[in-house]
Amino acid sequence: MLCADWFESAIGEDAVGTTAIIGVEEVQMPSWVLIAKDDELVEYDEIEIDGGARYKGQWKGKIPLPLPGQVQSGMVMLGRGRQCHGQGVLRRPDGSCYEGNFVNGKRHGKGVFLGTADNVYEGEWSEDKKHGRGKYTFFDGNTYDGEWYDDRMNGLGVMVSPDGSKYVGEHKQNLRSGKGFIAWPDGSKYEGQWLNGKMDGNGTFVDAAGQKKQGKWRNGAMVTK
Repeated sequence: MLCADWFESAIGEDAVGTTAIIGVEEVQMPSWVLIAKDDELVEYDEIEIDGGARYKGQWKGKIPLPLPGQVQSGMVMLGRGRQCHGQGVLRRPDGSCYEGNFVNGKRHGKGVFLGTADNVYEGEWSEDKKHGRGKYTFFDGNTYDGEWYDDRMNGLGVMVSPDGSKYVGEHKQNLRSGKGFIAWPDGSKYEGQWLNGKMDGNGTFVDAAGQKKQGKWRNGAMVTK
């Protein structure tokens, strides 16, 4: 979970925002702290949350409560029921960043993730995982545009490599599996069945000179015509 609800506090739902009980200590709250009811969405400036991550955007539940002596530093603890919810930007200490929709503290809906190695994902999320339709640009320049399931490439998609090769077809657990077509820069191409990232099953290969080989393949090699 990227936005953890990790601090329990007791505070009245209908309070205006003057005092709160933190442990056994009553803390005078600054005037800028407004209290929202649990089902309300509020906009809040960038604050530091768990693990040193920083979040700016919409929240659901009670406003984050500052710790004694930490109001000026911007460090806050999350109030009970407080979660990133709605549109927001989450920046982590490692330099990665997510901008998009959150639901109950998790990336959910549409959003863009920028990784630490120039890897980028733009698309749909579910419960903190890439899920649905999305495009991923890998650090080595490969791109995948297609279907995702449970944080992995699963379903129909298009993979394009920096050398110009292009695969269009089915994927399973991040590998080419099922029916697919690939074209290489030298003009050769293959259309047929795949398994675990290799040509496997019935398929047709055409080399750069136009010579066709049709038959059954196993583990990337032709076994019968």
